[in-house]
Amino acid sequence: MTHLLRFLIDHFAFLLEDSRFRFVDSSARRSDAQLILAGPNSQVRFTRDRGQVFADFSSLAGKKADWFSTDIIWRYLTGVTQNWSEIDAAYAAFIHDRFAQIEAIFANDPDLPERLTALHELERARAREIFG
Repeated sequence: MTHLLRFLIDHFAFLLEDSRFRFVDSSARRSDAQLILAGPNSQVRFTRDRGQVFADFSSLAGKKADWFSTDIIWRYLTGVTQNWSEIDAAYAAFIHDRFAQIEAIFANDPDLPERLTALHELERARAREIFG
């Protein structure tokens, strides 16, 4: 858990500034850990699994299972396919620089179902690319 907390502070402290996001859940087992932060419209789940850190995003108004990995968010916003989802310096900068756009994806408005459908379609496209 300590590693994940340090990673969060080093790369994503902006989420905690002005109390916009708050910790809503956490768990740890051995060296793996998970933290969930919730903001006004969205949640971010940080997971450390076998030494790698991942971030997934969800709407507070969506289904509980509607979590989308950073590579899917990247593809949705840029149209560019990434072949990994581990958070590296490029992903951390992307999340920081585009966080207002990421939040807008998950805003609770009449177009939310359409955006979630588009994200699910991107997940299916990624699965076809990986598995055929």
